[in-house]
Amino acid sequence: MKKLFLLIFMGGLMGIAFAQFPTVTIQQIQEVPMAQLMTDVDTSLLLGDTVIVYGTVTMDGRVEDPQNPGQFIRNAAPGPHHNIWIQSGTGPWSGLDVFHLNGETTPTSPLDMLDLVAGDSVKITGFIEEFADHETEIMPLSVELLGTANQPITPIVLTVGTFNDANKDDNRLTGEQWEGMYVEFQNLTVVNIVAGRFIDFQDANGDVIQLSDRFVAFQNPGQGGAFQTPAIGAVFDTVRGVIAHGRADQDGYQLYPFKSSDLVLGQIVPPTITNIRPNPLTPSETQDINVSATITDNGSIISAKLFYGIGASTAPGSYFEVPMTNTGGTTYTGTIPNTAFSNGDIVVFYVEALDNDSLEIVSPDVPDGSDPRFVIVDNNGASIRNVQFTPFENGASSYDGSDVTVTGIVTSSSKPGDMGYVYIQQPGENQWAGLPLRGSTALLDLNRGDEVTVTGSITERFNDEFQLRNWTVMEVNTVTVNSSNNTLPEPVVVNPNNFYRNVSTQTFPDFTLTEPYEAMLVKFEGPLYVADAKPDGDPGFAEWYIGTDPFDVIGCRVQTGRQEDRNFSSLSFSLINDSLYLTEDGIVDTTLSLRPTLVSTGDTLCSLIGIMSFGFSEWKLIPRNNDDLPSVTDNTGELRLAISGANYPFPNGLKNADCANAYFIGLDVLPAFEGSEVKVYPNPSQYYMNVDFDLTSAQNGVVELRDMMGRAVLSERFNGISGSVRLNTENLTPGSYVVVVRNASEIIAQNKVLIAR
Repeated sequence: MKKLFLLIFMGGLMGIAFAQFPTVTIQQIQEVPMAQLMTDVDTSLLLGDTVIVYGTVTMDGRVEDPQNPGQFIRNAAPGPHHNIWIQSGTGPWSGLDVFHLNGETTPTSPLDMLDLVAGDSVKITGFIEEFADHETEIMPLSVELLGTANQPITPIVLTVGTFNDANKDDNRLTGEQWEGMYVEFQNLTVVNIVAGRFIDFQDANGDVIQLSDRFVAFQNPGQGGAFQTPAIGAVFDTVRGVIAHGRADQDGYQLYPFKSSDLVLGQIVPPTITNIRPNPLTPSETQDINVSATITDNGSIISAKLFYGIGASTAPGSYFEVPMTNTGGTTYTGTIPNTAFSNGDIVVFYVEALDNDSLEIVSPDVPDGSDPRFVIVDNNGASIRNVQFTPFENGASSYDGSDVTVTGIVTSSSKPGDMGYVYIQQPGENQWAGLPLRGSTALLDLNRGDEVTVTGSITERFNDEFQLRNWTVMEVNTVTVNSSNNTLPEPVVVNPNNFYRNVSTQTFPDFTLTEPYEAMLVKFEGPLYVADAKPDGDPGFAEWYIGTDPFDVIGCRVQTGRQEDRNFSSLSFSLINDSLYLTEDGIVDTTLSLRPTLVSTGDTLCSLIGIMSFGFSEWKLIPRNNDDLPSVTDNTGELRLAISGANYPFPNGLKNADCANAYFIGLDVLPAFEGSEVKVYPNPSQYYMNVDFDLTSAQNGVVELRDMMGRAVLSERFNGISGSVRLNTENLTPGSYVVVVRNASEIIAQNKVLIAR
C-alpha cells in the first residue's frame, strides 16, 4: 500500500526540486496538542505533507547479525521493509521513524538508508504518514549525508509507567512525546515471553512494556540466531531501545532494541529450561516416553522434575510427578511409563527446575495457565494428522522443532499453472490432514496427485508477536515419490463465515471451526458473495472477503495474485482485487483463457475451492488456479468464470447446475422467469405493481421486491399454486429493482423491473 502511493507520488514530483518543500523540525512533525491526545488521537499535524527534516541517525542502517552478536551486516530485516530512527536532541518530541522499502533505491537517493551509521547527520526529504494510525513516520524521497558518525547517541532514562500500565494499556499523555526516542529502563523483570524473543518486562511498580525484536538481533537458535531466551523471573539491570507505538490498540507502547548490548542481564537469574524433547515423538502404547530437557543456571541445579497427565484438560494440580536425572552436562531426563496411557491418548507434560538460590522455573508454565507440551499415542506411528492435531488454541504442533516422516497426496504444486507452493494431504481424513512443504529443490518436481513420503523438520512459521496462532510447516530434507496420478482428496465443505475475524473487537474465530482445516483443500459452497473487495484499503494486501450473507460484511479472506514470502498466493487465478497485483509481488498470468478480472463488493460466485492458509492473524483461502472456480458457458457460447458482478456481467445469467437456485446480483440483465408463468405489471411502475403467478405446483412462498444490492424492500406471502399480489411502490426511490418469487429453499422465478416517475 505504501509502495504504490510512494511510486505514484514520486511520479508527480518529476521535475520539482526538493528544495521547494518546507523545512521543519522533528518536533514539529511529532508534537501533538494535549487536547488532541486527551481524545486518544496522536496523529501528526503534518500528516500527508512532504517536508525536509534534519536529524541524527539513532542506529545503523545495517542490522546486527543474529548469529554473531556485535557484528553488523548490510542486510535489511526480514519482510518487505526496513526502518531506522533519527533524533534531534534528547528532549520530548525529538525522535522519528524512517520507513524504507527493501529493494527501492530511488526513494533514498543519493544515499541508501542501509549505508547509514549511528551518529550520522542527515537531511531527509519525505512524506509524513501514520503506520496503523499511531506510529508517525517519514517515507524518504531523498536522504543526504551531512556528517559521518559525529554525534553521540545516548539513551534517555525513563520509567515504564511513562508509557504503559500493568496491562500494557498506553498512557499517551505522558508517553507520546517519547515516541521514536532511544530510551533506557532499569531493573526490569521478565514476566512473559512470546515466540522466544518478544519479551514482556515489568518494573517494580508492576507496569509492563514489551520488547519487540524488529532488528532480528534477538532470534534464538530455533530461529537462526544466537540469542538465548531468558527465563521468566530473570532481572535485567538495563533494557534499551527505541519507543514505538504501531500496535497501540493491543500492546501499548513497545520497545525496539537494535543490538544485543541493549539488554544487560543482572545477577538474579533463575534456571533456564530449553530443548524439551519427548522420545519417541509418536509413542505406541507399549513404549515409555523419555522426556529430556536442557537446564542451565549461573549457579547449580538442586532438582529437576517432570510432571505429566493424561488428557488435554488435565488440571495443573492433577499432574503426576517424576524426578529427572542428569544424563550428561546440562541434559536432564525423566520417564513417563507406558502403563500410564493407552493408544489414542494425549499425554501432556511440563518441566520444573530449582537452583541453589531457591529460584524456580517451570516450562511451559502450566500452573500459571500456559499450554503444556504433549504427544499423541498412536500404534500406527507418525502421520500428517498427528503432526497437525493440537487440542490447544495456539495451533502449535507437538512436533515443533523435530524431524518426522509422513506420507500424503500432493494437492498443490510448483508446476506452471498451479499455486506455486507444495501442499500434501492425508487421504481419508476430513480434519487435521494438510501440510505445507518447503525448503527442498526436489519439491519442484512434484505434481498434483503424486503420493509422496517426506522427511523434514516441523516449524511454526508465524509464531511471532502478530499471531495468536501458529502456521505449521515442514522444512523438507528428503522426498520419495511412491506413485503418481492418484485421485486427490475431495475438498471438505466448510462455511466461509466461520473464518471471520472481527478486527474492530479483535475477536478471533472459533478455534474448533478453523484450526482443523489448516493447509487442507476446502470448498465454500454458494451462493457466495464478495462481502468486501478491499478490507485493508486501496490496494490492501491482495485479499478480499467472501461470505454467504449479501447483507453483512463477514466471511473468509481470499488471497490471490501475490507471491511474497509471508503472503503467498497463486498467480494462476484470474480474480484479483486490484490491478496493482497484475505486476506487483509476482506477475499474474495474463495468458489465462479466463482473463484476469477485478472483484467488486457485491459480486457473486457459485462456489470456490482452495487451500486454507493462515498468516498475520487472518485465515485465508488460497485458490490454486482457475479450476478452483467453476466455469460456465453463457448463452453466447463464451466460456466464463462462474462469477457475476460489476466487472463480469453475464448476458442472461449463470447457467450451471451448482448455481441453479442461487440469486445473483449485479447482472446487467437478469434471467427471464422460467418453468412457471409469472407476470409483472405495470413495468415500469409508478406507485404500485401487480405480480400474477401460475406455478407448476402448490407453494408456501413469498414475492419479494429487492434492490440492486440484493436487499428485500417489499414482500408479500402467498399459499397455493396460482394467485396475485400487489406491491405498493409509492415510497420507493425510482430505479431498477428485482422481483423474486421464492419458497423457503429456492428461487422459483425472478426478473428485473423499473420504478419511474
